[in-house]
Amino acid sequence: MMSASPTEKQNAAPAGTGTADREHCHKKNTTNATPRKAYRAQAEWRKRNPLKRWAHVATDNAIRNGILKRPDACEKCGAAGPVDAHHDDYLAPLSVKFWCRSCHRKHHARSDA
Repeated sequence: MMSASPTEKQNAAPAGTGTADREHCHKKNTTNATPRKAYRAQAEWRKRNPLKRWAHVATDNAIRNGILKRPDACEKCGAAGPVDAHHDDYLAPLSVKFWCRSCHRKHHARSDA
């Protein structure tokens, strides 16, 4: 077995800093900022949209307390899977339409244009 040359020893990673450690550090360094950014963005949205926030909370509470039932399929296209609660009027927070993400985004793309 040949021993490593002095250059190879200098270029070798120190013990305990193998690929798994580098991947862990990279993941840690790139993901820690993301939750902070997301939290900050959500907090700013809540400040700018108090009525929408109130309607969302009221809807979530009604679903949790059994007042509203979230269906298993989109009310617009019938696609099975998770659905979003769409408000036509934020002053009526329990008057919602349950649409799949695709239908919900299409609706807002049309109304925002």
